[in-house]
Amino acid sequence: MLTSPEHLGFHGWRWHSLSISYELGCLQRSSLFYANQCHDCYQRCSPSDLTCFKSCKKTCDNISKNLSSSLQHVWGWNWNTFVMVEEKLFFPWLRSYQVKSAYENILQALEKERNRLLQFSNNQGQLLRLSVWRKRLAAILSPLTFLWNEWWLLKGQKRCTTTTSVVEHCRQLKVEMEQQYQRQLEMHRFIAQLHKMCDKYFVHERTWLLPKISGLVPTSQQIKFNNQVLRFLGYSNCRLQLVVFDESLKQSSREEWLLFRSQVPRPIRLFIPYWKRCYYKQLHHRMCLVNR
Repeated sequence: MLTSPEHLGFHGWRWHSLSISYELGCLQRSSLFYANQCHDCYQRCSPSDLTCFKSCKKTCDNISKNLSSSLQHVWGWNWNTFVMVEEKLFFPWLRSYQVKSAYENILQALEKERNRLLQFSNNQGQLLRLSVWRKRLAAILSPLTFLWNEWWLLKGQKRCTTTTSVVEHCRQLKVEMEQQYQRQLEMHRFIAQLHKMCDKYFVHERTWLLPKISGLVPTSQQIKFNNQVLRFLGYSNCRLQLVVFDESLKQSSREEWLLFRSQVPRPIRLFIPYWKRCYYKQLHHRMCLVNR
């Protein structure tokens, strides 16, 4: 369990890293569960059961959509916000401080590690984006494809006394879902690797930076920096960030969650359940379907 260091005047940076790790862990487990759910569904269908294959295709499409939206939240928003604050505020703040010589080697090492992580995610993300564009194109064409397939199926049924056309259609759907299943497994492996690399990076940050910050930077300066971060993020980002912190810490570390609750002013704390219902509940349910 991560304990709070003494003389630390800001905790949002630590809570942010904990929330990313928690959400990636949830998504890693759920992505494998979703992929297996898709695979098991179409494997149960008989070769000529077109209704079963159509139902499974719809299920697999929804699963792919859920995985993409969840990954976009964790990596496209939560992680990117973390990196943006580090690059534009946190690391420059440490470098500009009077004890910057104590940080420079550490910051350079952390930046190299973070750049490797970003390079990995960008390289893998390009492959995933190709799959996303294929799915978007398929979604645009699906109404026409559906009408054509239905017309062709009815025509084939009228012209043939056998179920050859139905079996062929089922076979095509099975091939599509098998490809979809493989893409979902690729996404699961990508998320698992991101989770591993992020956890390693966060451990290095907390191990190397927190003792120096809590020991060398006055608490008043830390609080001043924390207020600067809040202004930088703005109301909308802060609102969702508080919701994510609250849920992540409650599920992963009760000690940190109690500290979080004690640091957030009561009037704001009262709004967190409402914001959670509006902006996070459904996403969290999809992302963390499989509990620890």
